[in-house]
Amino acid sequence: ATYGLAITGNAEFGGAISGVGALTVSADAEFDGAVTSTTSIAVAGTTALNANVETTGTQTYTGAVTLGDDITLDGAAITFSSTLNDSAGDTHTLTITDSGATTFSGIVGGTAYPKSITIDGTSGTATASAAVTAVTITVNAGKTLAMGTNTLTLNDDLTINGTLSGTGAINVSYNLTIAGTGTLSASGAITLGGDWINSGSYTGAGALTIVGSGTSEIKGDNTFGSLTCITAGKTIAFENGKIQTVTTVNINGGSAHGITLQGTPGVFDTSTLNYWILAAGATPGITYCDIKEGRSSTYIGWASDAASAPYNVDSYYTSFFFNTFTWTGAAGGGGNWSTDGNWAGGYAPPDATASAPTFITIPNVTNKPVLSAAVTATTITIASGSSLDLVDKTLTDAAVTNNGTLKLHGASGQIAGAASVTYTAGTVYYYGGTGLTLGGLNDVSRRI
Repeated sequence: ATYGLAITGNAEFGGAISGVGALTVSADAEFDGAVTSTTSIAVAGTTALNANVETTGTQTYTGAVTLGDDITLDGAAITFSSTLNDSAGDTHTLTITDSGATTFSGIVGGTAYPKSITIDGTSGTATASAAVTAVTITVNAGKTLAMGTNTLTLNDDLTINGTLSGTGAINVSYNLTIAGTGTLSASGAITLGGDWINSGSYTGAGALTIVGSGTSEIKGDNTFGSLTCITAGKTIAFENGKIQTVTTVNINGGSAHGITLQGTPGVFDTSTLNYWILAAGATPGITYCDIKEGRSSTYIGWASDAASAPYNVDSYYTSFFFNTFTWTGAAGGGGNWSTDGNWAGGYAPPDATASAPTFITIPNVTNKPVLSAAVTATTITIASGSSLDLVDKTLTDAAVTNNGTLKLHGASGQIAGAASVTYTAGTVYYYGGTGLTLGGLNDVSRRI
């Protein structure tokens, strides 16, 4: 038979404990030897954990708990009713392998934070009812750390292999990693000093503020409520080919070229347009920055580093593409569509894709655009008095709003895909060629 052990008063266990049923201590307890093959533990007073504790059932620590060594707690429903601290601060690790629900009712790391906390096990939720501070925290696959409205502070890294949820602030001095099996559901303020690595799932659209020196990489497709950085000298590197959707942007370098925004470090290939994408609100507040290898949904309202630049882009070695393109015809050259200098900002539009649409406006200027190659676009608006000449090139997928003149040479299938043409007072002018098939002209009802 297995017998329980009830101690009235303080208890110091200098050696190992094994084969006990329910172990209860009515006052303070100190465990200097490992506890194994024990049914449950309940300590009413403070607890000094200097050795591992393994139970088949519950562990309840009612008073303050102090880690005196690297500790593993293995049980089913482990409860910390008061505070949890390291004995020296940034010294000892705590691994909790709990097949049930873990409860942190008091502040964790308030006076001396653990070197690391690992939430382990195959299932169950660890719930924090107060602030948690550690050097690093790892939430392993199958486990959930529910922070509620409470603040989570990491003086190093946060690694999420399982699930982390909460509406309170998350402060990470170095890297925040959401692994492929991980989920972060956080709608509060997030402060980050290192890299944001999202290989899993992030929901909540929290407010991300990037601090610290050096480079912070933002990896994966992400949606943020806001993105803020006002640290001069900082570099933010967005992963190429990924989309950052942000409602409000406030990135201010403070003075000329104060912050650098770029794509994946060491990867820059303008021939393939392997750029990162910032899908921001209508007036993203990006000022005093070098912008490299990227694309934004708009550049309305951006300030410039120099009076000679229309926006804050270092044109010497920058390939920064916008979703919104306006024809100027400034470079002339017979109105060549593909000439960068014929477009506001100095870049001709790349072909549109589902994840990178292009919105093109052709105002009434002296030099009108003429296609030099096939084009795929999302929308094209031709202003009154202006024109677009397709020659014999194919225009694919574009919704054309024609208030001026759309010229067609007449090649078969010249307007293809999901393309359509609508207008209020425009003209479609057909010239030359034979065998014209215009699959997108269903909306044309005025004159050809």
